[in-house]
Amino acid sequence: MINLKNILKQYLVQRRASLITKGYNNKITSLQPKLPDFLSKEEEQIYIQYWSKIVNHKIKSDWLRFYSNSLGYTDSKLVPESAYYTFIEPILNNALFNSAYADKNIYDIMYPEGLFPKTIIRCINGNYFDHAYKPLTLDDAALTNILKSYSKVIVKPSIDTGGGQMVDLYLKNGMKWIKEKDQTNHLNMKCLKSLATKDFLIQTVSDQCNFTKKFNPSSLNTLRILTYRSVKTEKVYVLQRILRVGAEGEAVDNSRAGGVAIGVNHKGLLNKYGTFKNGSKTNVINGRIDLNEEHYFPSIKSIEQKAIEIAEKNIHHRILGLDMFLDNKNKVRCIEVNNFGNEISFFQLNNGPLFNEHFTEIIDYCCANRSKMFDNYIL
Repeated sequence: MINLKNILKQYLVQRRASLITKGYNNKITSLQPKLPDFLSKEEEQIYIQYWSKIVNHKIKSDWLRFYSNSLGYTDSKLVPESAYYTFIEPILNNALFNSAYADKNIYDIMYPEGLFPKTIIRCINGNYFDHAYKPLTLDDAALTNILKSYSKVIVKPSIDTGGGQMVDLYLKNGMKWIKEKDQTNHLNMKCLKSLATKDFLIQTVSDQCNFTKKFNPSSLNTLRILTYRSVKTEKVYVLQRILRVGAEGEAVDNSRAGGVAIGVNHKGLLNKYGTFKNGSKTNVINGRIDLNEEHYFPSIKSIEQKAIEIAEKNIHHRILGLDMFLDNKNKVRCIEVNNFGNEISFFQLNNGPLFNEHFTEIIDYCCANRSKMFDNYIL
């Protein structure tokens, strides 16, 4: 019986990996990256053979072309998305704990007070609670009373808001709350009960520092920090930094909504260009900021240290994407902790190979621990 269960797990995991790979192959084909002159057929073949051997399925060289075209150089250590999502992330991050650790409703339990935006109302498993997790009885009158001292609020799912999905800004209009981009949508009990998820939060809108505000004032522009907890030492390292800037007029900073990603080095210096989701590049952000000039993200070391402290509490996940920001008082804050489905392309389009000096350690570990892909699968 046990052997049959293991065989079924392996089949389901391999089938899922095949479907995910097909999806990412379709994605990179649709982007139609142009082959740079400096990328030879030999380099393509080396890349295909190298990664295909690691993950045990065919890898397309289009990933190498996609990244190389942006970077201006080629490197076999550039990680294809299909390899990351089917092989690397499932081994480094225990999927059995993904949803629990990703639930924004537990942030105020796990992390220091004041690190995340203030939650006014939280809904957990269909039940309402206040900031301190005390039960609430809500109706339209109670909801209006609780929100009366605010002029704008954010409503979002507590789990899985990747790409800014279902993150909505509501503005106070007299005694009503109106959705920013749909004035027929009012924030009331009917609206809350109609949400696709039973778990969500109503939060205050965070004010950002002057540095990030100048890139786009309508969105909270965050610094995505990618951390890695070493398989050898358990020490947490910062692998990558990206400034994410929302498109003009947008409330979110993600690429799905037209946002741009700008590479940031360990000193806080921004790259001379930013990239959009399709890999195209720009030197001017929203007609406001010229990246040909030098721009340094303030308090970069303090932000990195806080990101490391957060990552140290996520014992079951070695790779984390943390959305950090400085508020209007230049205090280090965090919006979200991403432990699965981390976007990796914007790091590599701007900064080069994802894992830097930790590449060999990570790949060797994943190759030696393939069984983790199956152990963490729930039937």
